[in-house]
Amino acid sequence: MNEKVIQYWRDPATRSALSAAERNQMPVNPAGDVLAEISDADLDQVVGAADCANVCTWTKDCSICPSWSCWSWSC
Repeated sequence: MNEKVIQYWRDPATRSALSAAERNQMPVNPAGDVLAEISDADLDQVVGAADCANVCTWTKDCSICPSWSCWSWSC
């Protein structure tokens, strides 16, 4: 990584000393485009720590189990 980029992200004084044109040349994120490695299809499947197959919420609508209401759906 370029030393100027490292200094830009580490030091607020360096960031404020750069001109607007220089700031526009700096990366938005020091790690680069971190989402470029993830496809749109993979991002469509992101749902917390689980998949989209079954969703249950705490309600009293489910006649089988009065403390759960469950739906099966796909995202």
